[in-house]
Formats: sequence, C-alpha cells, structure tokens
Amino acid sequence: MKNKIIVALGIILFLGIGFVLLHSRANMMNTEVLLKQKFSMQTVAAKVDSSAGKWEIENQVWYYKKTDGTYYTGWLNDQGKWYYFDKEGKMQIGWLTEGTRRYFFQSDGEMLSSQWLNWNNRRYYLKSDGAAQGSGWFLDQGVWYFLNSQGEMYTGWMVENGNSYYLREDGGMHIGWLLLENYWHYFQDNGAELRNAWLYENGNWYYLNRLGQKLTNAVTPDGYTVDGEGRLVNTADAAQLNAYVSQRYTVFVGDWTERMKNKIFVLVNEYRQSHGLSALQLNSRLVKGAEIRAKEISSSFLHARPDGRSCFVVMDEVGYYYHEAGENAAYYFSQKKNIEEIAISIFEMWKGSPEHNAMMLHAGMVDEGLGFYLLDGTVYAIQLLGSL
Repeated sequence: MKNKIIVALGIILFLGIGFVLLHSRANMMNTEVLLKQKFSMQTVAAKVDSSAGKWEIENQVWYYKKTDGTYYTGWLNDQGKWYYFDKEGKMQIGWLTEGTRRYFFQSDGEMLSSQWLNWNNRRYYLKSDGAAQGSGWFLDQGVWYFLNSQGEMYTGWMVENGNSYYLREDGGMHIGWLLLENYWHYFQDNGAELRNAWLYENGNWYYLNRLGQKLTNAVTPDGYTVDGEGRLVNTADAAQLNAYVSQRYTVFVGDWTERMKNKIFVLVNEYRQSHGLSALQLNSRLVKGAEIRAKEISSSFLHARPDGRSCFVVMDEVGYYYHEAGENAAYYFSQKKNIEEIAISIFEMWKGSPEHNAMMLHAGMVDEGLGFYLLDGTVYAIQLLGSL
C-alpha cells in the first residue's frame, strides 16, 4: 500500500488559497526503508564486516585493504561507524567537503554525527547524517541557535529582518530579561528584543525605549511615570494603560503560544468529533517539529525547508517516523484581537478552505503538533498531522 502525504497551505486575510501537494512514501513496513539510508549523498556507502577486508597502517596513515589486495576508496561503514578514504585509499581525518555538504572525521577516522563540534575556537553542529548544519536558525533540545554562512555558531547581538536578538556565550538565543552594559533588555518568546513598547509582567507595566532599554526614574514618551525599578507608578495610569493596550494591541507575553496551541487543539478535536472522527493526540515530537516549521515559514512561506528540502524532513529530524503526514500553514496579522480570538481565526481559516478542512478531517491522522512564531506583529502558525 502506498502511504499518502497531504499538505495544504493558506494565507489569512487574503482570498487566495495555496496549493495542495500529494505524493507517496515508500512502504514503512520495510525496515530498511523505515530506518532510511544514513547518508543522502551521490556516493553510495558500502557496508562491510571484518570478512570483507582488514585495516592496515603505513607511515602513520590508515588504509582499509580489501580481500582482493586493493585499497578501499570512498565511504565505508565498518561495525556501524562511518569512514572515508580518498582516491589513494588514505583514511580521512578532519573536514571533508562533498558538494555543498561538509563532514568531520575525528583522529581515529570515525565520522561525527548528532553533536556539537568545537574546532579552532568555533562551534559547529553535525546532524544525524553527519553533515554540518547549514546557515540560519537551528533548534537543538528546545534552544535556538544561529549559524553563519560558514556553519559556525554565532554569539552576541544579531539583527535579522529588523529584529534584534541576543545569543549567549553558549550560542543559545536568550529569552526574557537580560542586563547588558548596565541596562535591562527584554527578549520576547521568539527571541526578538522588545523596543518602543510597554511590557506587562507579574502585575507591573514596564517601558522599553527605542534602544530596547528599560526606562527607570523617568517619564515615558507617552507621558507615564516609572519608578527606579521601571514600574509604572500611578495605579490610575495602569488602569488607563490596560484599556489603551487592550484596544490597540495584542499583548504577546507569557505563555501566549501555549494558550494558542491549547485553543486550536480543542477546536480541532471538537470539530473532528462532531464529524464522527476520533480526537487527535498532542504529540511532543510533532510540537517540536511544528515550532521549527513556524519559524521557517516566517521567512519563506512554502511547504519546503529553507534549504529546499521537503517540509516533512522535519518529522524525521524530531524522531517522528510517519506512516501518513500532513502540514497546514497560515499567518495572521492583527492588533485588535486577543490570543484566543487569533487562534479561532486561524482555525476558521483552515476550516473554510476545502483543502485545509480535508486535512483536519482526515480519518487516518492520529497525532497533532502545533507551533507558532511571532515576527513584526504577525503570527505564523503550523499544524503537523501524522500517524505512525
């Protein structure tokens, strides 16, 4: 039986509906296909055991000698470890470049994978297939990192699409308050620094100026007084500001992504059950994948990864080896609705599109993951659906 992948893409606030993509995936009952070949390279790696040859060292260089007396060249898998030999049969150590992909081999020749590499005072990430992670944002164990054009981990201040981010010494994107050069800054859940804006936190209002610095013992540009801790002083002003903000802005603070996820999750399941379908299960791996995809579509609103690969590659990366899979995408801009209303709007858009609606009502889907990303007042939303 062929397994289907169904995707639908839509844009909120516009009349046009995106495309639907259908294609098949090899039968997942075949273990070799399920696990997938470790490398997606033009060179097909050979798998060998001790009977296929033996290791030899000459002038401190390792070779792998085959039973016919010739030396092995290219990729070699020996007892689950990957090695590479050049055209002269010499075992590779250090960096290897094949096309646009780079690999790293430690001193014993073994290729590194699924880990960070410290090399010449730089940090790189080597993916599960051994290839170095490319440039751009990268999520590892719930923390966002940014890699430059050389694949090197970035630290310090970074500006992207008009937003400022701060990457700690360990490379992780900072979220929340941070003291920098005697000024407090606030970085939102998406990592973007808050500027020219009020922040409501733990019952207090704070103002961040155009440089992202928290004002203290000052009068804000809109005429409010803050104390030495930066808190709004007058309770009457606070009530007025609450009303002002509720009329003008959606306040994306605290657990807004959780509230939006929970709202859409409930709406989708109620909708499915009203059509006699089973409720979906929230899957943590799909949630992680959806969060990655939501950030990716903020720069390229397509069913494709930034490097051009299929959007469904993210499912393999987070460890969800699907039987069937689907993706719904949307973005929404509004300064007049609260989080729950935006969640309802996204759900209603998907519901109102035949393609997106069919995705949500697909009887074969069992698991769901929802992810959101905020950029310049626009919420980007991804719904991943799947079954194992």
